[in-house]
Amino acid sequence: AAEGLARDLGIPGPWYLCVSAPEGLIDRREKHSWKQRGEQYVARLHPRAERAFKVEIPGYYSQEMVDEVFTALAAYSDDGRVTGYPYPLLDAHLTTKIGMDAVEQVRQDIIRGMDLLGMTLADYTGLFGDYHDEFDRY
Repeated sequence: AAEGLARDLGIPGPWYLCVSAPEGLIDRREKHSWKQRGEQYVARLHPRAERAFKVEIPGYYSQEMVDEVFTALAAYSDDGRVTGYPYPLLDAHLTTKIGMDAVEQVRQDIIRGMDLLGMTLADYTGLFGDYHDEFDRY
């Protein structure tokens, strides 16, 4: 909606819009309101960005501090890999991301070790499940 409004009004990037409300964001109010630790913004950080991104900034920041945050984010958002996304954050993600191959290898190693101990796949699921499913519950 924010992207459409900016487009209709002819506002080029970079821009940002605070979308917080006293009761929180509509799409997160019911289940995940505790995740909201700050003010919620939608921002297009570069004129050629394909999309806007959600940005959360501590609620105690002054308007001047918020402006400085978005100025800094925009300054780092001209990398051609994902134009409009701050490249230090992209690099951090790519550096720390654990690939699915590695995740699956560790999972199989654990299951194999549990099997050697006489444990079943049901035991594994009961103990570990899929942590991503657990994380998504919150």
